[in-house]
Amino acid sequence: MASEINNDPHIGARVKLVGGIKGIILRKTINFDFPLWEIKLDSGKVVTEARYRFDILEDGVQNIEPEIIVTKTNTKQKMSSLAPAKDPCHTDEFSDSDFMYLAEPIHESNKDLTLPKLSSKTKKRQFVTIPEDCIDTFVLDQENKNTARKTQSDIQSLQQFLITKLETREIYSIPPHELNQILCQFLISVRKDDGNQYEPASLKGMLCSFDRYLRHHNYGYQISKSAEFSKVKDVLTAKQVELKKLGKGNGHKKAETLCDEDIEKLFQSGEIGDDNPTTLLHTVWFFNTIYFGLRGVTEHHQMTWGDVKIVRDTSSGLEYLQMNERNTKTRTGKSLRDQRDIPQMAWANLENKLKCPVHAYKLYKSKRPLKYSNPSDPFYIQENINREKTGLWYKSQPIGINKLGKFMKKMATAAGIIQSKEDDDNDESENDSGNRRLTNHSARRFMLQKLDDAGFEHNHIKQISGHKNIQSISTYSKLNSKKHQEISRTILADKSENMQSSQTTRTVTINNNPVGQNVQKTAVSENQVSFGKFSERANCNRSKLSIWRTNIWRDI
Repeated sequence: MASEINNDPHIGARVKLVGGIKGIILRKTINFDFPLWEIKLDSGKVVTEARYRFDILEDGVQNIEPEIIVTKTNTKQKMSSLAPAKDPCHTDEFSDSDFMYLAEPIHESNKDLTLPKLSSKTKKRQFVTIPEDCIDTFVLDQENKNTARKTQSDIQSLQQFLITKLETREIYSIPPHELNQILCQFLISVRKDDGNQYEPASLKGMLCSFDRYLRHHNYGYQISKSAEFSKVKDVLTAKQVELKKLGKGNGHKKAETLCDEDIEKLFQSGEIGDDNPTTLLHTVWFFNTIYFGLRGVTEHHQMTWGDVKIVRDTSSGLEYLQMNERNTKTRTGKSLRDQRDIPQMAWANLENKLKCPVHAYKLYKSKRPLKYSNPSDPFYIQENINREKTGLWYKSQPIGINKLGKFMKKMATAAGIIQSKEDDDNDESENDSGNRRLTNHSARRFMLQKLDDAGFEHNHIKQISGHKNIQSISTYSKLNSKKHQEISRTILADKSENMQSSQTTRTVTINNNPVGQNVQKTAVSENQVSFGKFSERANCNRSKLSIWRTNIWRDI
């Protein structure tokens, strides 16, 4: 029996403990030079026993030695085999004192080192396999595409300039004192492809592109802030003064604002309406712009069908459209705090169906293919040119970003608001043809100008337009052509005409609601009503909705 006790069992050996309980050897441990054995019982429980506490029933695999757990300076390490006997004539790299065997027995809670079993909910979680080298690409893909395109274009212009200077280094490899001199020469000499001067804002934008490029390559200096580039800033200022003397920098390329007469022409010409697929598509786009405050192209193009829902107001019963905002110019997603104070909403217009965003949305929904009306499908889809044959207004194909970006120009041209490109090219006289610059952004400017003229507080307008600060709204408050004409007539008008104009007022009634007492009535021209600040009671009832629609569509 003693010889049997002295035999070390192998891993997997079948043993019987005192009391008749059976199990299988898992591994061997050492506790102060005393061997202990981990045994997994048939019940699944793992215990630690000395050799004299069990008998071997069936030996395990012969060529697998027991696993020993040792520790060096209190750190547990696993060894797959026993260490060889130490040769007394051989000096090891480590001394005996470097190793300390386990001082306490292994508790049951620490014995099972395998991963815990996954729950049914955890098993449902999925992870996409990605290559390790795609992390930088993922970060770059989230940057604004227009910004990245401009940065690349400006860097190419600078690289062409460097070639003329026989400079082959990348700009992030050029020391600051050398790069400072190069950029100064670039600002003075750069021209367009046709040889004309750039606008001052374009030159400043180029420096911003260079800054982004250097920052991406960890250059360590900023052109806009570092003292090493003070000369560049001086040259830029001097260049702006020179360009102003040449008549540059007057902002002629900004999109102009639509006026009430333009909107009336769009309705009268049928460019806004529901008669055909193109008109309805333009109408839905226009309503999304002026009610949701969407910008030009990108914010429309990234919309999906599930972003807009019809909701009914519980107090008034009035329906409205509510939009789930995606990535925008002022809310990119980088900061979780950048959220709208209120959701984007477009209320139904019960008085005029053609000016009702809910009606246009419902009709657009009924004309879309059912198979292309899933929440993830594009919001704007192509018109069906063969609708007479198929009866379908639209087809399962998204509208490209270039076509979407020309909606306003196409509508204004068809309505006779601006000239077509061919007509404009035929007018090659020395004087400008006077053709206005209307883009998709003109519709957004119309909404902001209209609300500002109506006297709404900028803090309230900001919640509709999506601006992050009130100061940005002031840039949209411009003197429109109609007001400019009134001012011109007033300058040399007769005294009687001035007195008559100053006494023109209008009485405001809001749904026969006593809240009208809280409206500050001001003497204004007969084409404008100025609303003052409403009381809290006024903001909580339907009058607010009526005022919103009235001011958007008044005098149209």
